[in-house]
Amino acid sequence: MTSLKSFLSRLPKAALIYGACWVLILILGVLSGISLADMLSDALRRFGMWGILVLSMIPTIKAGIGPNFALPVGVCCGLFAMVNTIELRFPGWGGATNQYAAWIEFLIASIGSALFFALALGYIVGIVMNAVKGFEMAVALLIGFATTFYFSIIWLTHSNSSAYLHVFGSGLRSVINLSHFGVDGIFDDSLRFSLIGVEIRTGTLFVVLIACFFMWLLFQSRAGAFISSGTNESRVAACVISTILAAFGTIVYSQGLILADIGFSSNIQDIGFIVLYDSPLMMAFPAVAAILIGGAGINNAKIIHVIVGTLILQGLIANGTMVFDNMLDMTNARGWIVIDSTNHAILMLAQNAIILCALIKYSVAPPIK
Repeated sequence: MTSLKSFLSRLPKAALIYGACWVLILILGVLSGISLADMLSDALRRFGMWGILVLSMIPTIKAGIGPNFALPVGVCCGLFAMVNTIELRFPGWGGATNQYAAWIEFLIASIGSALFFALALGYIVGIVMNAVKGFEMAVALLIGFATTFYFSIIWLTHSNSSAYLHVFGSGLRSVINLSHFGVDGIFDDSLRFSLIGVEIRTGTLFVVLIACFFMWLLFQSRAGAFISSGTNESRVAACVISTILAAFGTIVYSQGLILADIGFSSNIQDIGFIVLYDSPLMMAFPAVAAILIGGAGINNAKIIHVIVGTLILQGLIANGTMVFDNMLDMTNARGWIVIDSTNHAILMLAQNAIILCALIKYSVAPPIK
């Protein structure tokens, strides 16, 4: 009990407030008839999806740049790598005779090419950040938006493959189902098990925790001290590492994505989609909000900030949506009020309100010591 009180006393107020809201939503969900196991399963799934993307914030914060609002640059690199890997029919080129061999081929090709693109673009972002000191976050945001729209042009002109052409016959589809190519569920289906009804996606969680461990090792070394020094060279290195992590995190994110996450109402239960065009546009905001909720500041970020913030924010978003939809269904059934419970605009309003509160309050939230 003493150790629990000690831990809670070291948590920032933002984490305690948002954590209390999440617990309240879980209670409301149980009272409204939603299974607690289902809510926790969805929260853990989204934690695994977002974990590495939030982790990518640490290098730039440590280097004095602040949260990396240029996250869409790395996201686009990851998407570009996966699209190229699928278009080139790489899964199967190596003579894969089973599902696991095809998964390995896809991961090697996607991650390898994503790292190459992220290394080049991350270096350019670092050079720009050095040229706009004092305005890094605003300029990074513009870079992320510009990169997203530039890649949208690429998606429109990229492929002639009939496998995933747009329904109107020009450009790539906005959503590509990875199950059509046999490369879905690579992390989610690996060592997956159920504990008291809660789905534990061991593969995804293991990848996130391994990435966190290597990030911790990095900042225990001389390389980490160099990044934290705040020199021009260290800022470039931080941007490169952050962009590489974002590209890799996008591959992990896509493996856990379901259609409900992007506002589609569908009976398709597949897990694993590539979402193109404007999907990377706003992805920096949930990642930045998560690490700030966890207790990070402009110049201070730790692994615990990533884990705590991501779990709380994604739990709020995932479970809040489930509870809200369930309550709307109940009111519709009783005839009190008729609202489309799948209204994505309402979901985005609630999600962005949570993120906005986190961004407003980050400057007064004390970090975990």
